[in-house]
Amino acid sequence: MITISDTTAPQLGVVVVGAGSGTRLGGVDKAFLDLAGQPMIAHSVATFNAIGAVAAIVLVVAGNRIGEAEDVVRHGGWQKVVAVVSGGATRQESVMNGLRALPT
Repeated sequence: MITISDTTAPQLGVVVVGAGSGTRLGGVDKAFLDLAGQPMIAHSVATFNAIGAVAAIVLVVAGNRIGEAEDVVRHGGWQKVVAVVSGGATRQESVMNGLRALPT
C-alpha cells in the first residue's frame, strides 16, 4: 500500500479540463462560474495542488480565457501548475492538449 507520505510513491500529473462551451448552462463558462467566492475551476486546482503525490498540474481552458486562468493560478499561489493551455474543438482534443503539456 502506498501512502501520500511515502517518498517512493509515484509522482502524478493532473490535467484539469475546463474548456467547455457551457452549452448545457446556456453558454455560461462553468469553469469560471463563481462558487463560494472563487471560480469553480479554482476548487479543483486547489484540491490537486494539496495532494503530495501530485507533481504537476496542467489547466486546460477556452483559448479566450487563458489570461484569466493564469490570473486565477497566480492568485491561488499554486506552484504545481506547470501550464495553462487552450482547449481543442472536442473534449478529447482538450484532454490531449493537456496531456501534451505535462512534463515527461
